[in-house]
Amino acid sequence: MKRVAILIVGLAVVAATANATIVIDAPTVQDNTTWSAAPDAVSNTDHIFVRDQTGSDVHAYIEFGLSGLSGYSSSDIVSAEMKLLVDYNNNGGQTAKIDRIDADWSTSTLTWNNAPGVTDIGVTTTAFGGANGWETIDITDLVKSWLDGTANEGVRISYLPSAYTHQANIRSSEYAGTDSDPYLQVEVIPEPATLGLLVVGASGAMLIRRMRL
Repeated sequence: MKRVAILIVGLAVVAATANATIVIDAPTVQDNTTWSAAPDAVSNTDHIFVRDQTGSDVHAYIEFGLSGLSGYSSSDIVSAEMKLLVDYNNNGGQTAKIDRIDADWSTSTLTWNNAPGVTDIGVTTTAFGGANGWETIDITDLVKSWLDGTANEGVRISYLPSAYTHQANIRSSEYAGTDSDPYLQVEVIPEPATLGLLVVGASGAMLIRRMRL
């Protein structure tokens, strides 16, 4: 009777594993800030900034490395969230927008005047309006489009124009250590090879348990 029970439980574990997802963290490749009041200046500090202020707008640029998603397609993506550590904001609920960057750029040369063009992807957020800490912005559809062949040049973050000054300071990849770097957290359906290892591992664990009884 024990063997039958173990077999049933084992099959249940394998079935559950077959429906499992895994999380892959995609690191920042480069990030920087552009400032309309200093249009030829290269920033490249330990923070990237977002600000809306007449004559002094500031935009943040981030590019994520997607090598960890090699072998996956857009249909494998369950969710993709940008994770940003904010240590100052006076947002007050102001809306920020996320645009897709359309051309190559370099953190060592990026300025307001030479910044690449962007495309509005319809993503807005009020994430910077709360307390300081990790903020999450969903860009699932954008990541899917990258896997479908759209060039991954990263994202630009800016505030929608308003009558007041708003600013958010986000720790960049230049900040000491790596624990506060911006990153992309992607939940995926495992590719067949990875799924096979998960199933074999679950089956093996149940077999060992069976042998010990």
